[in-house]
Order: sequence, then structure tokens, then C-alpha cells
Amino acid sequence: MEKPLLGGWEIKITDMSTLHLFAIGGTGSRVLRSLTMLLSAGVKCEWDIHPIIVDPDHSNEDVSRTSILIKNYAKLRERLSFDQSAKNKFFSTRLLLSEDLRMPIENTSDKRFKDYIGLSGMPMESLAFMRALFSDQDLDAEMQVGFEGNPNRGSVVLNQLSETAAFKSFANDFKQGDRVFIISSIFGGTGASGFPLLLKMLRDSKDMPNHALINQSTIGAVTVLPYFKVKPDSDSPIDSATFISKTRSALQYYKRNISDSPSNPLQHLYYIGDRRCRTYDNHKGGQEQRNDAHFVELAAALAILDFAKQGDNVRCHKEFGIKNDVQEITFADLGERTSGQIKLPLIQNMLLHHLFKYHSSEMPNQRYVIEQGAHFMDNEWIHEYKDFLDKYHVWLTELATNDVAFSPFELNPSSATDPLDFVKGHKHKQPLIGKKGFNHFDDCINKQETDADNSIQRLMEKLYQATFEMAKKDYIG
Repeated sequence: MEKPLLGGWEIKITDMSTLHLFAIGGTGSRVLRSLTMLLSAGVKCEWDIHPIIVDPDHSNEDVSRTSILIKNYAKLRERLSFDQSAKNKFFSTRLLLSEDLRMPIENTSDKRFKDYIGLSGMPMESLAFMRALFSDQDLDAEMQVGFEGNPNRGSVVLNQLSETAAFKSFANDFKQGDRVFIISSIFGGTGASGFPLLLKMLRDSKDMPNHALINQSTIGAVTVLPYFKVKPDSDSPIDSATFISKTRSALQYYKRNISDSPSNPLQHLYYIGDRRCRTYDNHKGGQEQRNDAHFVELAAALAILDFAKQGDNVRCHKEFGIKNDVQEITFADLGERTSGQIKLPLIQNMLLHHLFKYHSSEMPNQRYVIEQGAHFMDNEWIHEYKDFLDKYHVWLTELATNDVAFSPFELNPSSATDPLDFVKGHKHKQPLIGKKGFNHFDDCINKQETDADNSIQRLMEKLYQATFEMAKKDYIG
């Protein structure tokens, strides 16, 4: 079977249905972080997105960082308008936030696994059976740091998801035309166990609200194969030497129960991973679990956007590939569709980062700021937007320093170079006559026109149009 690269068919979705996005475990949250960055830059998605994080690790820093980012995104978007007259595409995709982004796994805080399953109160036969299934280390494991790479424990705990108030709230909100997409890793504990269990609930459960709509809805998933390792640690139950064997076992299970199942419960299944793996410190979870952004997570985020373009009756399995197998990926190394999808928006957002970082002291003197009113640059929204652009730069820096690296930009220009000459493989085309550098940028913003009726909207309309024009003309050609 042909397995095309991501970024294919363009199908117009006109009713703005909701894509309910389940991000399971640490990998799920990191993929969601990359998706949020892409959407903030204006990468296109025709659906509203409802992100739901599933992770029992209450203090996982990857989850916390992503949750904060999504809330920042939603707060910034509240002040922007996206009616038919709007030209701005930054933050154009609506993220529908629940009261709490995380779907809580109840009764897991401050509890060991043996207490969660009620081991001490079991009859002798059940007690013997459980001790045969789980080691003493498993039974004594603390629940608040997740499943520590153990899908056996995860499959027991995550069975309760359908009974939680958060899951029932998701089901209540589900409407005709909505879809579900599931992000999970296949080599850990939470993702490997959570994906098949969640899929079974969505397809088979008759006890949840709107069960008929959900049972028959279009569902996609991306399963992330090993793409990093952890250092050996005798005190940690997580051992990356087992990642491949776990992956093989899980893939065999997926084949029997998903791909080859007579009911075929999944319309779209995406695979992503990498043989080149960076080694991280070995942390069971909590605040120390904070992995740098990785290109595999960016590619998995693109799977979500690809799924959003597909028709309801399409069934396929897809893998992701790049044009050139290199250790440091630039735009030139991506497939044509992927490059065409993300190159322009990422350049536009990088232009804005540089404008606010290297030119902020001069911006109050420019007409495009002065016309928004006195002290406009002191506006709380502007400060929060600058902070978001800084987070965007941090995300790109992490991608550029990982292995494999995604490094399309010169992220820290020296004082001797043009700070706008930052796209690798593309010399910044300075105007032959007239103003150059940020003076040229200012002129490009000033000449944009908009009928927007509030200051923030007017500025963002001008910034979007100016960066679009500059990215197309000065970098891409």
C-alpha cells in the first residue's frame, strides 16, 4: 500500500465543526505544544480544536508548560476578530478550552498502585493473581508520577476514564460532524495503554452521552515510535533498552485489534519516529520531566492538520518522510507539501519576533504604533504577545539543538550581520533603492491598510499583511 507523505488533499470544511484532540502522556503534551506554535503563526486549520490532556502525572512539567501556552494563546485570541473582512491569520484557529485542560485521572493522587486496586482487601485467589501479574516494584509504585513506562499499570488505571466528569463533559459537548484525534507514544506507559483503551471507549461505549454520534464519528490517531532515549539509572523503572521491544509488542497488538480488526475502528493512523535518538536524563516524571521540543513532535502536529483536511470516508495509514536524510533539517530538506505548509507562516512569525526583540525601542516612533494611541506599547496585550513570541523563539531554539535538529533559522544573529537575514538558504533581499533593514520593515507595515475598529486588531492586520508580503518577496521569491 502506498503511504503518502503528510500534507495532502485540500477539503473545505464549512461548518467549523470541532476536532476533539486527546493528547495522552508527556509526548501528547509536547506534540500539542508544537501544534499551538504552528497555529499561532497562522498555519491553516479549518476546524475549531478542543484540546484534552490525559496524564496522571499531576506535576509533569511538559504538561504544565503546554497548558500555560494554550491558555496564553486563547487569551491573546480573545482580543482578535476573524470575520470575513479580517486578513490576519495569526491565532486564527479557535482553541476551545474546558474548565481544566487536563482530564483528571481520579483517585490517583498520593496513592500507591496497590492501594488504588485495593490489594489488601482482595480474596486470596485474586491476591495471588495480582502478584503474578505485577511485581512488588509495580505494586509499590506511586501513582502521582504516572505509570513510569509501564503500560500494564496504565491499562488498569485508564479504564476509569469514561466514568470521569471530564470525559462525560466531552461527550455532552460532542455534536454531529465533530471528529476525534488521539496523540500518544507507543513506547512508554501512559500513551501505549491509553490509546487503545480510549479508542475502545469511543467506539463501543453505550453509556456515555451522545454515544451514537461518537461511536460513528471519524477518528484519527498518531502513534509516536521511539525518538529519544534516557540514561541508564538503576533507581528508575524507565529503561530505554526496552523501548523497541515495547514498540514491537504494541504494534502487533495494534495490528490485530485496530488495523486488521473486522470493525476497523480507526479511519486514519499516522506513524512517526526516528532512529537517531538523543539521550535525556532519566526522570520518572514530575517537574523534572521537561524535554526539549523535537522535530518528531512537529511532524506529529502536522499529522493532526493533515487529518483535518481528509474526507469522512477515507481510510489510510500514513508515515512521515523528509526529502533529504540529514542531521540538521532546513526548509530545503522538507517535502514540498510540508515546506509549502509551514515555511511562510514560520518566517512571518520570526519576522515579528525580531521586530519586537530588536526594534521595540523604535516602534513607538512609527506611524503604525502612533495611530493606535498614546502608550499603546504599554498595553498588557502587547506585553503578553511579546512574551508569546519569546516562547516561540525558545521552541525554535529547542528544535534546533535537538537530535535530529530542525534548524531553518539563524536564531541569534551577531551584531555584525543584518538581523533580518535569518532564513538559512535564503539571502535576505534588501531593496536596491531606499530604506533597508528595520526601516524597510517599518515602511512595509505603514503602507498596509485596514478598516479594523480597534487598535490591537488594526496592528495585527498590518503586521500580518506586511510580514506576508516581506516573506514572499524578500525571502521566498
